Amino acid sequence: MLPSIKNSIFTKLLALGAVFVVLYVALGSIGSLIEERGQSQQQATTELAATHAGPQTLVGPLLVVPYVEKWTADEQRTVAVKFIDKDGASVSKDVVQTVRVANRREGIHLVFPQRLDIDGKLTPQERYRGIFTVLFYDLQAHLTGTLPAFDPADVPHVHNDASIELGPPLIALPLTDVRGISGAPQLSAAGEALSFGQRIPGAS
Repeated sequence: MLPSIKNSIFTKLLALGAVFVVLYVALGSIGSLIEERGQSQQQATTELAATHAGPQTLVGPLLVVPYVEKWTADEQRTVAVKFIDKDGASVSKDVVQTVRVANRREGIHLVFPQRLDIDGKLTPQERYRGIFTVLFYDLQAHLTGTLPAFDPADVPHVHNDASIELGPPLIALPLTDVRGISGAPQLSAAGEALSFGQRIPGAS
């Protein structure tokens, strides 16, 4: 009777172990499939973004003021000086001299809007890559705002005794990926229509 009970318990434990192994393998396969699908979904999103446009960040509009900072500074330079010694021979000697050197640095000063209002409509658009659906969004918007008065004293100086020469200001609307722009955006400031360029002069 006792051996029979032991055999029954052993059989149940063995069956339970077999069920556990089967479940473990099945869950592992499901996890691998989910991970593979997730990677494929991300790849599909990346490929569509490369074809159309990726995530967008809109900054501004900004007032961009190009400027040139000019200053002079003393520099130590070694120069070769030739002279005639007492015996009449030509002799060359290195001499350290202090010279005044003119320097310049180009930069841009950004003025952020004091107020910015966005009025528009965000519409989802479905795009497909294989079996995957990727959501894109189309924004039709009208931006209005005000910029604070520009004070030349706000332009940063690297050197306290430097002079600042200001260039013509412009309005910039930085966007992460310009491929996402459809049509020709319209811009006006103080009632005057302005045209867009491709990049900010002096900015990388």
